[in-house]
Amino acid sequence: MMRLVKSTLKDPKKLLRVLEFAPSFIFGKIYLSIFGINPLKVHNFGRIHIRKYDNSTIIIKSGILLRDVEIASRGNGKIIIGENFHCEPYVRLNVFEEGVLKIGNNCGIGSFSIINATKKITIGDNVLISSHVHIIDGDHGIKRGELIRNQKMVSKPIKIGDDVWIGTGVKILKGVNIGEGAVIGAGSIVTKDIPPYSIAVGVPARVIKERE
Repeated sequence: MMRLVKSTLKDPKKLLRVLEFAPSFIFGKIYLSIFGINPLKVHNFGRIHIRKYDNSTIIIKSGILLRDVEIASRGNGKIIIGENFHCEPYVRLNVFEEGVLKIGNNCGIGSFSIINATKKITIGDNVLISSHVHIIDGDHGIKRGELIRNQKMVSKPIKIGDDVWIGTGVKILKGVNIGEGAVIGAGSIVTKDIPPYSIAVGVPARVIKERE
């Protein structure tokens, strides 16, 4: 069941009775105000779908730019998005079960990127994420003797430091730490930790040099 994150209305219960069974919202300025987002600090947005289910939490701070974006939190999941967050169209931010997604201040995400958090994904401040990037902290279990589709997800946290640049088409998999100031080249698949201020490329990604 969807519930409001935060209401600034004098009688929010009346509005809650109308909206709590809706599968999603298409946001205008009034709805952003209901969720505690200052609509005067939200720029050039189109359709914004925010889906909040069960006991989950979604916190979005001011100065954001969103357009044709879907943000969904399920179970006891939590999404926290910092100030001055810029997001291009068709981005999907999803949190499942007990997962946590935390995005720092002054971050940007390019079109058609997907972030799925089942465990925990932490993205620092001033991080640039290009288009068609996938950041996923879980895989299906693959034990023999049981259908893969019926097995529990195997998840490990992902941490991306401050001032990281992630190129177009990059895939970041579970259990990875990307150090502060690192650069990940286009099309790379990151399966292991990347040291701070390193430039990494390839499948799997490997460090080719350090930033000068």
